[in-house]
Amino acid sequence: ADVMPAISPLPLVMIQSTTDTASPPKVGRALFATARDPKQYLLIEASNHRFSGAREEFYSALVTAVPWMREAAGDGKSTQTALVKSTN
Repeated sequence: ADVMPAISPLPLVMIQSTTDTASPPKVGRALFATARDPKQYLLIEASNHRFSGAREEFYSALVTAVPWMREAAGDGKSTQTALVKSTN
């Protein structure tokens, strides 16, 4: 947890599965809480740590995250977002 605040001012995007047993959402949220802005937390409804059943949502989150990280790194915006993506 001491590492998380040190990441700033680099943008942080944490993408996590709702049923991740390798790193449970409770742990992810606790780590995210210690990080400084700019940061985003995305929780995706999926079957496991590998995002089974929600790979499309995972890759979509990555496609969205990369430009946000570039923008946040360039202008120093402090944006905190929590999104929940679900499978259909």
